[in-house]
Amino acid sequence: LAPGKAVQEIEVFHLKLAGQELEDRVLEAMDKQIPYHRIFLLVRPDGMEKLKVHYKETQPGGGFLLRKSYETDWTPPGKLNLPCMALDMDALYEAMVREIAGEQLQAPAEETLQETLARTEQQEKLQKQITQLKNKMKKEKQLARQMELRRELKKLEEQAK
Repeated sequence: LAPGKAVQEIEVFHLKLAGQELEDRVLEAMDKQIPYHRIFLLVRPDGMEKLKVHYKETQPGGGFLLRKSYETDWTPPGKLNLPCMALDMDALYEAMVREIAGEQLQAPAEETLQETLARTEQQEKLQKQITQLKNKMKKEKQLARQMELRRELKKLEEQAK
């Protein structure tokens, strides 16, 4: 497979867990230290498997920026599948990240993974602001201030659609 502009190699780490879970900080630390794109296959003692990936973007000065973490649900052994058809390593990595993320990264076909991630992050940010405003409204005692908060809330809800 031809190397991509950003992805030269994809490493798959097969980790057999001693317990039922592994803290995300451990995998994140590994991902930050090793300068390659990587996918983790986690296997619990009962045989259940999960794929996990930290989506990375190449920094202009070198190195990587970990943008977001995605994982599959725990599944029975041998049921996990990743796409292996692509023209280059960039396309293969993008297809694998999309497969692991599943419904979290739904996007139109013409949208790149970077654009999808930016849009998804913006949506999450708007939802967080909406929740904060709703909580503020509940606590506010002045009617005029409640109405002002309600107008702000309507604007944010329109943006979120």
